[in-house]
Amino acid sequence: MGAKGLRLSNLYFVLYILAIVLLLPDKRESKGPADLRLIEALLSSEFELKASDGLLSARAIQTDDTSFFADINATSSIYFSAQVHAAEVSYAVRNVRGGTDQQLVGRVDDQAEVTPDISLTKVSGTELRLRWNPSPATTTDELLQVVVSVEAMPEIPSRLKNSQQAAEINNYIERGLRVRDSVTILLSYSVDRVSSARIVADGRITDTVYNSSVDTVLMQPEAPFAVTSYTPYLQVLDGQQWENTITFSKQLSTAYDIKLRSDSPNTSFSKVASNQIRVHGVAKGSGQAQVSVSITDAEGFKTAVNFTVSSSNVREPLLPDFMFPDIVYTMDPGFPNNVAGLSILTTCFINGEVVYNSSNGATFDLSVDEKDVGSEVLLKREVDGKAYGVVYSIPIRTYPRPEVISAQQSNGDYIVKTRSYGVFQQLPNRVTVSAPGVSIQELTGSIEFDSSTHAIIQTFILAGVEAGTQLQLVTARGQQGTHTIQ
Repeated sequence: MGAKGLRLSNLYFVLYILAIVLLLPDKRESKGPADLRLIEALLSSEFELKASDGLLSARAIQTDDTSFFADINATSSIYFSAQVHAAEVSYAVRNVRGGTDQQLVGRVDDQAEVTPDISLTKVSGTELRLRWNPSPATTTDELLQVVVSVEAMPEIPSRLKNSQQAAEINNYIERGLRVRDSVTILLSYSVDRVSSARIVADGRITDTVYNSSVDTVLMQPEAPFAVTSYTPYLQVLDGQQWENTITFSKQLSTAYDIKLRSDSPNTSFSKVASNQIRVHGVAKGSGQAQVSVSITDAEGFKTAVNFTVSSSNVREPLLPDFMFPDIVYTMDPGFPNNVAGLSILTTCFINGEVVYNSSNGATFDLSVDEKDVGSEVLLKREVDGKAYGVVYSIPIRTYPRPEVISAQQSNGDYIVKTRSYGVFQQLPNRVTVSAPGVSIQELTGSIEFDSSTHAIIQTFILAGVEAGTQLQLVTARGQQGTHTIQ
């Protein structure tokens, strides 16, 4: 290699090492109660969005010449569980029954018209208000899913303001640490079409044939049997058990005839109260399944309800086969991105101690210490407070000893390649080679890194070496190895 090529290779090597130093976390900053990840988890646990009503409903009556609402609940307040600053509010609206996954997205300043019928307003620093103004003239049933998301600068919890870590926590906040949460509100609209002859003077319907999928319906006094509440849309994951409780306006007895039709396998029901049944099943794969329940009472009156079970696939986690100390590994729990309405938790343990938890199912970085060698990282996934799948185990190993992987004679010298692993004090855990009476020069421009195994391959030129010479190999971490030239 010429002098220019060698200098260029050295430059690339220096730039590579600089990138590693900038990307690796500061070992000192990863210790103690003020660790960034622990602070982020702590502040995130303090911040939550809560809706006063997660299900808004409207039931319209349409006749030959007019339309009006028989029942409507059209306002929900969204509260922040903690004081925050510089809150950025965004929304996504999805038409669940529209046969499309296209979403309407946007951001909110002080007030936003989400759609011509939906508005979202900042009432105060800790409250938003969603208003829905549907038209009773709409001729088809609708089910909209509105996801409101907030990203904001947190405040230090009052119990920590006088702690020793307050200044460090505040420093992280000023450097851009943010808390995030979202809440889902369903808007359910249904319409019953009747003739004008069935409307009496006080606006009541003289007879009611109920065929509506609205979530909560206040039936007319003349209705002898009706569904009063249920959940019209369930969001679940593949393999997750789901259930939906349906409440009726009358007590059930053995004389009731209940029929169940479902696109979801293993669907069944059980009676849980005098006027309630619970429909349950297990989600399979990805997609939407329709479930229909029809009931006929002892007097021959009928009512029916339909709901949707939407499931998403979950991949096997992408995890390392094993871990070395001080290496930052990316963990992918395998959850899908769009899981609104589900509480997802990924937790990692070492020797029974929680070392990381993530509440949104996203990928995260994790490293272990030298003291953890011989233990294992256990990764557990939970959905809605219940264990999901198996617990995954990742062994924590010590670095292998340095070794010579090749030694070839060339023009009277020996070209020797060594292999070591990992990092030491945020730099590659490189090898130093020595032998009595031997001139050794490292070709620094030819160093190689294997990102999958974290191996470091170095090349040395040995002059004046003879067969039987024993080489001493020592890594920056102090690990030792030997090799005899053949």
